[in-house]
Amino acid sequence: MLIAKTFEFDAAHRLSLHSGKCKNLHGHRYKVVVQIEGEINQEPSASCGMVKDFGDFSVIKSWLDEKMDHAYISQKDDSIAAVCEKEWLKIYYMDAPTTAENIAKHLHETFQSFFPVHSIQVYETPATRALYPW
Repeated sequence: MLIAKTFEFDAAHRLSLHSGKCKNLHGHRYKVVVQIEGEINQEPSASCGMVKDFGDFSVIKSWLDEKMDHAYISQKDDSIAAVCEKEWLKIYYMDAPTTAENIAKHLHETFQSFFPVHSIQVYETPATRALYPW
């Protein structure tokens, strides 16, 4: 069975190598869907009847709020990040271009330290999303 919890946060980014308008600094209301795969717990406990207690996802919400919400998501070599650093603005660095695809992969890898995550979907807009792994 798959269960999922959805989170939202606001952040800015840009794709410095992009040839279109996404080269410019812009923001998104990101939506992140975290999916967990597992069996329903039948053991008598507080989580009986659940794959995972949805309250356990609060660690992901806290991480997103602390690291990415209202941040500039950037690669380290980005010139705008240098300005943000100078102004003491919130920056979250990634090792790859800040596409929805790379953000989904990055979050999947990061959230594995909390619990086994089946997949991550990252929506940049209501109509555009990336799923990792597929």
